[in-house]
Amino acid sequence: MADGTALGGALFTGNEVSETDFSSLCANVHKQVSKRSLLIVYTNFSGMTALNRQLSYLRLLNQWHRVLVVFFEDTELSDYIHSPKTSTEDYYQHVIAEKFAYEKRLIVSTLRQNGILSLLTTPENLSVDVINKYLEMKQQQIIT
Repeated sequence: MADGTALGGALFTGNEVSETDFSSLCANVHKQVSKRSLLIVYTNFSGMTALNRQLSYLRLLNQWHRVLVVFFEDTELSDYIHSPKTSTEDYYQHVIAEKFAYEKRLIVSTLRQNGILSLLTTPENLSVDVINKYLEMKQQQIIT
């Protein structure tokens, strides 16, 4: 069994906030995980550009293993979208907020088109949603 600390260390370098290094993840998973496994990758793509930079690595991981990408829905953004609009500026800001929400759904769709499972959830529902997704995958015999 692979050491999760070593795999996690392959993703992050230093203390600064930066983009996750999926190329190192691929290399380390390939070296350390010999059996086909379910890999649950917790990440947060800021948009389609960020996803497109990492998509080839996710596809490669998905060839060797079954990959589930878990990322978060911005609940504050969702609340804002559903709040009343009272001014012209509010309408403009709502359009921008809706664009961000749409981009998250587009990320889910793009991952699906590439055969990669994904889960868009809120931090509050993370545990329950991941367990439910796992059970759904077992029921559909995506994993055994």
